Amino acid sequence: MRFSRFLALGDSFTEGMSDEIIAGQYRGWADRIADVFAAENSDFTYANFAIRGKLLHQVVADQVPLIFPLITGPETLVSFHAGANDALRPNYKASIVLPLYAETVRKIAKTGATILLFTVLEKTSDSKGKTAQMWQERFGEFNRNVRAVAAEVGAIVADANEEGFLSDLRFLAKDRLHLNSEGHYRSAQAILEKLDYPFDLQWRTPLPTAEKKGFYRRSIEWWRWFITFLIPWIWRRLRGVSSGDGRSAKHYQPIKWLNHESSQLPPSVHTPLSESSDPKSMDLSAYLTDRELSWLSFNERVLELAEDKSVPLLERVRFLSIFSSNLDEFYMVRVATLMRKLETGVTAKNSAGFTPQELLKEIALKTRSLVERQSTTFVSDILPKLNN
Repeated sequence: MRFSRFLALGDSFTEGMSDEIIAGQYRGWADRIADVFAAENSDFTYANFAIRGKLLHQVVADQVPLIFPLITGPETLVSFHAGANDALRPNYKASIVLPLYAETVRKIAKTGATILLFTVLEKTSDSKGKTAQMWQERFGEFNRNVRAVAAEVGAIVADANEEGFLSDLRFLAKDRLHLNSEGHYRSAQAILEKLDYPFDLQWRTPLPTAEKKGFYRRSIEWWRWFITFLIPWIWRRLRGVSSGDGRSAKHYQPIKWLNHESSQLPPSVHTPLSESSDPKSMDLSAYLTDRELSWLSFNERVLELAEDKSVPLLERVRFLSIFSSNLDEFYMVRVATLMRKLETGVTAKNSAGFTPQELLKEIALKTRSLVERQSTTFVSDILPKLNN
């Protein structure tokens, strides 16, 4: 199978933390396999809805509904990985998470898309103690659920536990949670092999034997990790906030993808430049879509689902709620940033050719139109049906 579209759902793993950064975004395994898909299909498109820190129910509510209108059949690859963040929480309830995961996969399978699922690494090279044993048991149960529903619907499974050397901590970033660049690269190659695409035959080669670290060095590294990563994580949990709060997805809608291996242009470029073009000497604004306006287009697609009369009534109400929540967050984070630029006298144009003032005007016009449509849909269509 050769894919014409790739839709990625999930959390930090699929967002790409903590791979190399290109154009201000983590690259990640998903971008890396998109590079290979694009190299073989000039019409290939890619969307990545994943946001770090999201729990399973958040991915199911906020990301999954957006992919259904975008799926065209088995030539659309949908990757789904969520639930590992739930298993890390003290109040984790497998009786809720596992059935929700399985039911979501079944819903996606009904679209006819090709589905890619993932297991979680159950044990790393330093997995010791009661906490590590607890997470190992939770992840083991989670993985059995993944494999069972995958077998049921015919999904492809990328199993992190098949290759023992992947438990090497040197594939993890300094936070000891997310993959580093080498980890994302090897994950991408493993997935490409699963999908029968060209891949690096050396991805299974274990790293050289690690040098032994003395007690003093290990202690310093542990305390550095504890202070830099663990304490902030605990503090977020106590406050009920997430690292993904206020963040939006990398690519809100399918874009014509440029292969990062052959081009260093930003991933938001929709139209390839000619081979003879020199990006450094060109005005790229004609090739770029502004990030904020692209986000509004993404939210417009949510509104269109609420306007669709073939969608069940209560689902339409939910899409209106998602639309409003998204818009609130957009103004609190994105528009607030633009306002600060305006207040500090920034007049430079961005890569898409807008000054902050021009962009705020465009946002106001677009938002006014969207909110009018939302009000009309609710007052004139949905509310009367709810009353009946």
